[in-house]
Amino acid sequence: MNKYPIGVTPEARLKLIEKFDLSDTHHIDWEYIVADHTKLQEFIQSYKSFNWNIDEKYALMAIIVASYDDELQVCKEEETMWDEIRSILITDLEIHIDTIIYWSLKETDLTPEEIEEDGYLITKRMIEVYEFCNILNLVGENRWESYNS
Repeated sequence: MNKYPIGVTPEARLKLIEKFDLSDTHHIDWEYIVADHTKLQEFIQSYKSFNWNIDEKYALMAIIVASYDDELQVCKEEETMWDEIRSILITDLEIHIDTIIYWSLKETDLTPEEIEEDGYLITKRMIEVYEFCNILNLVGENRWESYNS
């Protein structure tokens, strides 16, 4: 069993729907659909000040990162909120490893050039976090093998 969260639980989803008055549509990518860059600061402050459990932190960070990616479409040079997000990702690294890997595109077959051209706006920042935290060393190259046994 993998010790890192790898998806939004129904319980965490319901808690966030209630707390932030989010859509409750049952989409597979719910956490990306409800992302809202206009609520980004509210999401960050709530993450830092509310006593969330691990699954709720995972789900809320997924929304925060997707919201920040949306924010970068409006303001490509935004750094203030990124500094807060980066700090949370590093502080709660074990909770957010999957999120960092997903947005850094480190488990894709894309070349650096393809990542530059086709990656998310947040990808460069997430690659920096991935490398700073030496995530490959933490999870190993074959982290999915534990799911096959």
